[in-house]
Amino acid sequence: MSLHLYEITAQMAAIDAAIDAYAVEHEGEIPDNLDAQLAALQLQRNEKLLSIGRWIKNLEGEAEAVAAEKERLAARQSALENKAARLRAWVAQNLFVGEKLSDANVAYSWRKSTSVEITDINQIPAAYLHVEETASKADIKKVLVSGIDVPGAALVEKMNLQLK
Repeated sequence: MSLHLYEITAQMAAIDAAIDAYAVEHEGEIPDNLDAQLAALQLQRNEKLLSIGRWIKNLEGEAEAVAAEKERLAARQSALENKAARLRAWVAQNLFVGEKLSDANVAYSWRKSTSVEITDINQIPAAYLHVEETASKADIKKVLVSGIDVPGAALVEKMNLQLK
């Protein structure tokens, strides 16, 4: 029966204590049977520790492979998303604004949206500027939608292509 590492360590400590006690009583001599038991336990302990080391190296290698695959898949994901965005923009350029087109798998439609376009950053009031001197478009949009003019900003209506 194979011992657990903690059991081997405990037995080694017990044998070591027995060797020390024997050596005190017998003028420094070490009994062969205890020395052989200690050597056998050390071999078992070393083999277990080396096996754990191989397991650790195996896990670390697998983790590296997973990390490399993750990076490869992230690059692939980015490429696919970019390609889809380019195709979406191409379709938006070639489909008439407001035109609907569909079949059993795909449906194109248009949705209105409004966004803030900064026409002159120097005219934007300080209350709407971030520390980095960029305008807070969300805050400006709330004010513009409520009917208050903000110098240097305007609401722009856009048509966004919807693909379902």
